[in-house]
Amino acid sequence: MEFYAKKYGNNYETIESHTKLLIKELDALYNIYRNEINNLKLDNNIYNYIKTACIFHDLGKYSDYFQYNIKNEKKPLNLKDIKHNYLSIAFIYEYLAKNYNNDIFYKLFYAIAFHHDRKIDFNKDDLNAYQNGLNQKINYLTWVKDIFPDFEIKNLRTDYYGYLKKYYDDKLILLQNKTDIKKDKDYIFLKGMLHKLDYAASAHLSAEENKIINFNKKFNKYLNSKNIKLKNFQKKSKNNSDKSLLLIAPTGSGKTEFAINWLNGNKGFYILPLRVSTNAMYERFNSIFKDNIGLLHGDSLFYKLEEKNNIDEHINNIKLARQLSMPITITTADQLFPAVFKYYGYERIYATLMYSKIIIDEPQSYSPEMLAIIVKMLDEISNYNGKFCLMSATIHPILLNKIKQIKNTKIINLFNNPKFNPLNKHKIQFTDQPIENLINNIINSYKNNKKVLVIANTVKQSQNLYRLLNKYKEEYDKNLNIKLVHSQFIQKDRIKKEADIFKDAGNTTNRNNNPIIWISTQIIEASLDVDFDILYTEISSIDSLIQRMGRVCRRFDKTINKKDTPNIIISLQPSKGTYNIYNKQIVEFTIKELSNYNDKILTEHDKQNIINNVFLDNDNEFNQKFKKSIELLESGYTEDNKNDALRSFRDINTENVIPYGVFENNKKEIEKNIDILKNNKKLNENKIKALNELNGYMVNVYFYKLNNHSSYNRELDARILNYDYNETTGIDFEKIKEEDFFI
Repeated sequence: MEFYAKKYGNNYETIESHTKLLIKELDALYNIYRNEINNLKLDNNIYNYIKTACIFHDLGKYSDYFQYNIKNEKKPLNLKDIKHNYLSIAFIYEYLAKNYNNDIFYKLFYAIAFHHDRKIDFNKDDLNAYQNGLNQKINYLTWVKDIFPDFEIKNLRTDYYGYLKKYYDDKLILLQNKTDIKKDKDYIFLKGMLHKLDYAASAHLSAEENKIINFNKKFNKYLNSKNIKLKNFQKKSKNNSDKSLLLIAPTGSGKTEFAINWLNGNKGFYILPLRVSTNAMYERFNSIFKDNIGLLHGDSLFYKLEEKNNIDEHINNIKLARQLSMPITITTADQLFPAVFKYYGYERIYATLMYSKIIIDEPQSYSPEMLAIIVKMLDEISNYNGKFCLMSATIHPILLNKIKQIKNTKIINLFNNPKFNPLNKHKIQFTDQPIENLINNIINSYKNNKKVLVIANTVKQSQNLYRLLNKYKEEYDKNLNIKLVHSQFIQKDRIKKEADIFKDAGNTTNRNNNPIIWISTQIIEASLDVDFDILYTEISSIDSLIQRMGRVCRRFDKTINKKDTPNIIISLQPSKGTYNIYNKQIVEFTIKELSNYNDKILTEHDKQNIINNVFLDNDNEFNQKFKKSIELLESGYTEDNKNDALRSFRDINTENVIPYGVFENNKKEIEKNIDILKNNKKLNENKIKALNELNGYMVNVYFYKLNNHSSYNRELDARILNYDYNETTGIDFEKIKEEDFFI
């Protein structure tokens, strides 16, 4: 008689087959990462505990209720629907009590019982009603002895309801060393591995792909092809690969090569703040290591979809990245760090990161709340012997102090090294004129054959600047090359604009040599490897300004001297709405600290000193928000599920919408793609392309912008926004469509 664990369409998979897949993946994972796991200083028998959990985790599916249900047969009326994870304990309870001490008993008991997140909506009598039926299934478990020779069950027990409720109700369960089981390293690793192996086996994917073969050889080949010679600080990173690192180094100094050398062939996660910078870094890693790199963010399924020759292979690679199975994964922070809120199943992420290395680039791009979440999780992972490398051109004093407290962490500050002489990159100049009064200056820079970057603090101001420059173009110079990018373009248009930025001003040898004026908001700040000649910017907070400066004179051999004209022009008159984005007090402190540098070179040392002075005051808003978030996390604050944790991390207050004009102009295509989604339940080529098309018409808008100027489309499951839109300037929140529309 066959007993089934899974159903895939019209095909079934037996409990025996599914379980043996878990054991196969467990052994494969250990063959790849045995040394790394052994170095975690876990219980010497942790492998056997994981194997035990794998064998027993689904035995509850032998219940009559589950088998009738999976076969769509009539369910037993005398039984309440109790989920299999709670019933599996009946098979292991006697074995655990007989063979393990209390600590291991609890760890295995709860890892198996809660490998799914299900309500306990039954009572002890409902549980006991299953005992006789489950007892009758013992004779069908002879296959277990093939992988577990010690297996022996005489009588099942179902009198463990109180144990389940105690854990489910979040009551403290102390081990003999007085550690709460939910904070115990062995338990987190055990439960995390069970999740990881179960998910992989259920999806018929590998729990871990093999390490990159000839890692150092491929890295050296890449360096030679680019004529790059590692600097001393980059070479030494490999010597510190057994430690966590904080690297403080100037923009363009080679932090990425430092991180790759530190990675030294280990499993790694390279984390960047924005999708566009993540995509760019993925391309960079892919050019070095080829097909061993995973890409993981909200839109990774659609990345360069039109270039994929094998969609099934593409889907498989995305699934592997989501399973955290690739040897190196380039990802955004929101894919990992919400796990700090301890939602159901977070242990899978923690367990994987224990034997991996985490690289966090450009941490100054995050809000203080996000930074607190990241630092708290790095601290916890470090306590479980995980390793991280955090890299930044500048660092907030409060963040530096917190990193110093994390065990086994080494600080490498190139600015403290007398042998390291960072090149001068930026000479600044202030003006009391609002940035819209600098149009002639911007045009003159362009006419001097420069690549000009203009950064406004708000979307509205960036659109205003574009219109002013475009008016000049129409009246005086038809050849003026002006482009605009900000967050309020639909994804199709924004992706094209992001690609254009790299063509026009990428920090590469194959970019074009033509002058250009790019107008942007702060979306261009974080980790974009672009190299402009001059920046015109509105005043903002010092950390933001330094990021903006990092997009100018970026190439390492480019410098500026005292006699050169300034290449950073800062308007001290911010546009309306600036203080909704940047704290007014911080901006005022920034202006005060910068006041001594007008028409002077701003060295990398100067930048860090200014950061220190601006954020030194413990009462400033950044520090207060950071400390408050840290305190909240250290008090034990958690979220019940992953979506709530994600909201807490991102502080989500936006919604995807389709502008009305976009909807009307593409209505037939949108309706066609909706029909494709309705008729394709499984993820396949047609469904992915349809999702990608629909995604391309959408833009993320703050809730408060929606007001009463949107309507919900049920079939699309999205709002239609009743504002003007065009592919050149994006959404115009000043112009509401005149027509009434009901969709």
